[in-house]
Amino acid sequence: MTKKKVVYIGYSERMLQSLMESNRFQLEKIVYVPHRVNSLYLSFLKEFTGKILEINTKEEVARIDSFVSDDEVAVMYKFEYILPMQTVNHHRIINFHGGYLKTNRGAHAVVRSILNMDESTALSMYELTGGIDVGKLIAEHIVELDNNETPQVLNDKLQEGIPSLLDKLDLYLNGEIDAILVEGGKYYQKVQPSDYTIDPECDSFEKVYAILRSQVGYGGALLKVGDEIKPVLSWNLSYDKYNEVKERQVVMINSEGQCLIIKF
Repeated sequence: MTKKKVVYIGYSERMLQSLMESNRFQLEKIVYVPHRVNSLYLSFLKEFTGKILEINTKEEVARIDSFVSDDEVAVMYKFEYILPMQTVNHHRIINFHGGYLKTNRGAHAVVRSILNMDESTALSMYELTGGIDVGKLIAEHIVELDNNETPQVLNDKLQEGIPSLLDKLDLYLNGEIDAILVEGGKYYQKVQPSDYTIDPECDSFEKVYAILRSQVGYGGALLKVGDEIKPVLSWNLSYDKYNEVKERQVVMINSEGQCLIIKF
């Protein structure tokens, strides 16, 4: 069986490894953004014998159009920039998105799933037709969210589906399975500070906990204190007995040297 030629566009070491080890695809080229990759990704690059294209600015993205050959399929996952329509029109681009196309389009979809307290999400594989996270949905790897999910944990769970999705991609390219055109799904802008600012006067415990977890590994959540917005430097949960019968959940937040306790 002849392997299909592919170009990987992105900075996921899990995807890069899967393509390099695939029995179905021949990885010919890699397009990556140097400042986004980790040491494991760089170690894979050292082993790679094909062509490599570095993209450092938005203006350089147009170079991808001539870098990808007509007989190659581009696989994109975790890329820094949006591809120009010229590239989408000239080549077959298969994108992987960490959210449902119908309900969670746009950047920061993994963080958005936690903020929205979704019960499940998916690593969606689709062929680009134009527009952000719009295209022919080929397959999804669906995962359930629990009450302790953080972005890194959820990312890892989603990426466990990469091998099985690549198997389905091979079937799709062979014409053995069909795709469904998905348009008009709910689109979210990039996550803004207002999305991860805690308002103890209005937010439920579940909402506060989701906000705190959504920012693990990032700069941390923010806290509204009167008319001020303060950074959350650290936080933890404890339990406080109420009337010796009920238990009230407590969030203790250390903000700028002050330990603020929020009870629910």
